[in-house]
Amino acid sequence: RQIAVYYVENSASVAGDLVTKLMYLGFNCIMYNDIYLQHISAGNLDSRDVAIGISYSGSSKNTVDVMKLAKKKGAATIAITNFEHSLIADILLCTSSQQLLYGNAIFSRMSQTAVVDMIYMGIILRDYGHFTGKLDESSRIIRRQAY
Repeated sequence: RQIAVYYVENSASVAGDLVTKLMYLGFNCIMYNDIYLQHISAGNLDSRDVAIGISYSGSSKNTVDVMKLAKKKGAATIAITNFEHSLIADILLCTSSQQLLYGNAIFSRMSQTAVVDMIYMGIILRDYGHFTGKLDESSRIIRRQAY
C-alpha cells in the first residue's frame, strides 16, 4: 500500500533518491524530514506497508525508534546500512561491516546509493514490460514540465 522511508541527516540524499526512483515506477512512497512526522507516519502503517530505514550506523536513535514503531504496527522493515549489527530492521541490506576512514559519510552515501540503484534495477527486471511502461508514463508527465 505504501513505502515509507525514514532517515536522519546525511542519509537524506539516499532517501530522496530511493523515493524518487520508486515513485517513477508507480509505488506510493513518502518521506519526511521532520522526526515528529516520521513517527506519525510510522504509527499509521500496517501489514500492507513497508518501512525502509536508511542509516550509516544502523543505530541512529531517531531512525531506530521510528523503525521499531513501524514494525510494532505490522509493517515489513528493511534497513540500508553499513554495519551488520543494525538494530532497525528485519531485512538488512548491508554495504560494509567496517569503517575505514574517520567521518566517511561521503563513502557511505556512495555505497548506499549503489544499493538503491540495485533495488531499482531489480524491480524493473522483475517485470520489465510493466515497469518500463511506468517509466514511460512518468517521463511523459515530466516532459510537460519543460518549455
